[in-house]
Amino acid sequence: MTPDLVVFDFDGVLVDSEIISNAVLAAVLTALDYPLSEAECRRRFTGLKMEAIREMIEAERGRALSPHFEGMARDESYRRLGSELKM
Repeated sequence: MTPDLVVFDFDGVLVDSEIISNAVLAAVLTALDYPLSEAECRRRFTGLKMEAIREMIEAERGRALSPHFEGMARDESYRRLGSELKM
């Protein structure tokens, strides 16, 4: 069966998950001793992949982030998106 309509949500069009994602990123980075605000995360990292974010932060810090960084952010994002995301 061919669908009559396909909708692509370019984050923020129908559902704005960036607010939650940046809050999670700020919380995880702060927990990993790299404190940033949600606004700073939004300004610096919106649209970037986690790998690029890791590379930027590690270059600034001059040392590696926890190997659990991506997993921590992913797990908390899924948890919060599941409970807080509104359409």
